Amino acid sequence: MMINLCGCNSSAKEAADETVAHAIVPVKTGIVVNGPVGESIELNANSTFIKRNIVRSTAIGYVKKINAQLGDQVNAGEKLFILETKEATILGNNLFKNEPDLHFSGLIPIKASQPGFITGIYHQVGDYIQEGDSLCSIVDQHSLVFILNVPYEFNGFIKMGETCQISLPDGRNFKGTIYSKIAVMDAVSQTQRYLVKALLPEHLPENLIARVKLFKSKPHTALLVPHTAVLSNEEQTEFWVMKVVNDTLAIKVPIHKGIETSDQVELINSQLQAGQKVLVGGNYGLSDTTTVKIEK
Repeated sequence: MMINLCGCNSSAKEAADETVAHAIVPVKTGIVVNGPVGESIELNANSTFIKRNIVRSTAIGYVKKINAQLGDQVNAGEKLFILETKEATILGNNLFKNEPDLHFSGLIPIKASQPGFITGIYHQVGDYIQEGDSLCSIVDQHSLVFILNVPYEFNGFIKMGETCQISLPDGRNFKGTIYSKIAVMDAVSQTQRYLVKALLPEHLPENLIARVKLFKSKPHTALLVPHTAVLSNEEQTEFWVMKVVNDTLAIKVPIHKGIETSDQVELINSQLQAGQKVLVGGNYGLSDTTTVKIEK
């Protein structure tokens, strides 16, 4: 009886081992593709207007009338303020009636020197002002640029006239061109400022924070696999993917990695080909030549 029991236990163990060896692992697959890839960095940039004009008082007196409001679009030569001289305010309108040759009423119009929109009005009707006081500020909508703060170690990747991608907080993307740099370093952050001209179909506000993508290497076409398909040893000195054969068998294929992005990895001198399937889920810890079942 003891001999029979031992024989039964041994047979059960062998059957269990055989079941484990032939277990089918559920997996998910991705596709090897040929696509563009390039090593890039993303940095913050702030929008600002570089053409800004301050409208100033040309005489001492009082603000008699304001013909503009904050945000108004104005043209060059448009009357924005009417000033009344201090003498005319004190003595009244009869001051120059007896001197018709002077043609002076005591009222002085202040005009816009450039087109744009008003971003600030600094006085109200009745305010007393000195000659040269700021009355309002006008910015040119077409002078909007993004100021890009670049760490000094990345300066080698910045070239004048280079095209870059500008990403706005609402998800929209625009092309831009790096056209100038400011020859001053920020003492604290050790960054240098570059000016990026955006090719925008619409006007954007000032002080908008955007992301600018710069390419450290020119985009090129390469063999790519999903990032989740790449496996490695503990020291991360060896890398491989599990290629699917006949939709049932996973084979270990060593690879050499190139440029990595958030979702793809470039393959260098790989045995893989575009269109082949690789495991992207359920692939961790699988041995070579494992039987698999692809989940939809």
